[in-house]
Amino acid sequence: MHYILHLSALHFYSFVFTEIHSALRGAPFVVEEAKRVLDASPEALARGVRLGMRIAEARTLVKDCAIVERSEEALRPYKEAWLDVCAEFADVIEPESDDRAYLDLSAQPDPYLTARELRLALHYRTSMAFRGGMSSAKWLSRVVCEVAGHRFGSAEWVEECKTATLAPRDFVASLPLSLLTPLAPSTRERLRFLGYRTAGQVADLPQEVLREQFGEEAPLIRLCALGKGSAPVRALYPPRSVFARVSFDSPVEAEGGLLDAVRDLAEELGRKLTDSEQQGQRLNLRIEVESGAPEVRKRSFAKPLRDARSVECALQAILRERPQAPIVAMSARLPALQPARRTQSDFRYLSIPSERREVEPALHTIREQYGAKSVVHASDLSFPRRVKLLKLWRDATGWN
Repeated sequence: MHYILHLSALHFYSFVFTEIHSALRGAPFVVEEAKRVLDASPEALARGVRLGMRIAEARTLVKDCAIVERSEEALRPYKEAWLDVCAEFADVIEPESDDRAYLDLSAQPDPYLTARELRLALHYRTSMAFRGGMSSAKWLSRVVCEVAGHRFGSAEWVEECKTATLAPRDFVASLPLSLLTPLAPSTRERLRFLGYRTAGQVADLPQEVLREQFGEEAPLIRLCALGKGSAPVRALYPPRSVFARVSFDSPVEAEGGLLDAVRDLAEELGRKLTDSEQQGQRLNLRIEVESGAPEVRKRSFAKPLRDARSVECALQAILRERPQAPIVAMSARLPALQPARRTQSDFRYLSIPSERREVEPALHTIREQYGAKSVVHASDLSFPRRVKLLKLWRDATGWN
């Protein structure tokens, strides 16, 4: 079962520009994008301005209305501020716009409690107001946000979200076709032309009738009418990051179980780093314990983390001080990744018997094909006398 939360920051744009320009406080103004009203202050809304309205119409309605152009650079820190709070509660986040995002809370023991705690954290740490909706289908979570998001966090909201998640057909039965957003507008209009007004009416239609009328669109229509969907939440925030999570069937206290979990995390993160040819120097570890709030540990490292071995060492360093409570899950993220710098591998680990056993067959194959001296220790390399003299000269004089 998936638990997908859709969040919407109320009047995000007007909030941000009021914070940036104190002169706009208490004044009517609109935020413009593509010559239309993207957002508006309460004063402008009270005088008839509506979102999506043409800027020319807004000027006509409110003569003293200020026009503020949307600025990506100005919005970015505020957008990242609320998404960073979300990242402490959810491992998979897909921003939809500056003011909207999908969060996958499926890994949480109690997704509804997590959503309520997140709402409070967002309010206290960003001063923004949010609406939210939850369902097992991504598109439906957005619909829940639209129809019930004003009750975000209340007991009534939880009950509505449970219905949308566990009994989606019941939730969407009375919804108008306009809210079946995965369907093309032309498809929804055609359904209305045929006399259907709600999702429940469409859900009652036999599949054969839908296929006869709509052909290849029939399965999607049926899926939407039942309140279902399969689109996943994509891990797009934080950008340039890799993420891994391990959970346990029963709480872990023993050292061996913790070491196995660290190794599993390191292997998955290392694989993702290698596949994407990236490296990072920051590691965030989230430890979920049997009782109490999750513990978040963050650390930066001097040397880049680019493979499973370096990540495992970093995790061990962060976990040098063991958690006191039994652990139910751990997740790790490497943010702010950069393209990996490719350097020639060394053999500093060949003193470890297990490492030697892994490397020796490869060395044997190389030497058989390219000769016994194709791989040698640096100390065994010989350089011409002229090269040695030039090196000594540079070291002594500092000249190149």
